[in-house]
Amino acid sequence: MAMGLKNLIPVILLVGMLCCVPYMDTISPSQIEGWEGYDRDAGIIVYLYFAGGMAGVGSVLHFLYAKFVSNKGLDANNFVSLVLSVFFASNWVYVITVGVPTPLSIGAQSGACAGYEFYGLIIELASMITGKTRLDMIVHHGTCLLFTVFTLAVYCTVPVGDLFYWHVIWDSISRMLISNVPLHIRLIKTNALTNLLFYVVFLWGRWIEQVTFVKLMWKSSLQWESNITTGVIISWLALHVLNIFWGIKLCIIAWGLKGGRPKPEKKVE
Repeated sequence: MAMGLKNLIPVILLVGMLCCVPYMDTISPSQIEGWEGYDRDAGIIVYLYFAGGMAGVGSVLHFLYAKFVSNKGLDANNFVSLVLSVFFASNWVYVITVGVPTPLSIGAQSGACAGYEFYGLIIELASMITGKTRLDMIVHHGTCLLFTVFTLAVYCTVPVGDLFYWHVIWDSISRMLISNVPLHIRLIKTNALTNLLFYVVFLWGRWIEQVTFVKLMWKSSLQWESNITTGVIISWLALHVLNIFWGIKLCIIAWGLKGGRPKPEKKVE
């Protein structure tokens, strides 16, 4: 299908975002110093508190919404994911408006990611019982949960020099989750405005801002010691590939290159 005039707006917005890449500076020297000098033992305690809190709040809200508001399809999951996503969006807004580093430690961010993904994975597995299997989302949640829970298990054993790479990855993933706010708004109410909002925030958080983290990782000379760290970095890169795949699908729909009425994207978390 030929690109219409209204489809030029998303194209222009993407070009504008790409022009921002050379000027991106969402990571400060003080934030890097915080990663390198982070108290590992204290961080694990914070991680567990935030992981348990996020998963617990999500589960309780899901039960209450499904019981008293709506138990139709994934309504409860969409609502709860929207509420939980505000945590990551708030952190991102602070970065954009005030600067870095953020008030949330790397333990808080990574723990919240773990709790969020645990909640999401449980819901996807539960949906299989009703015949609504979304294999890509199960793989996605499972992968994210793997390198939040599994990484915690070995976090205490990896060489101190490797922790820098882990902290880069955790901060990167926390930034990705900002796209979940417009995503779940769009799943609740789909119109031209929510479609465009999701398009912009997804590409900004999962494409544009991630360039900074990839460049930082590359400039570090990639000198880690542990094979476990290698596995974590490969998983992180695989997540970027998945984001590129989703982003391309989103662009095809937004640019009017695919026939038919655009439908909400599958849940991305």
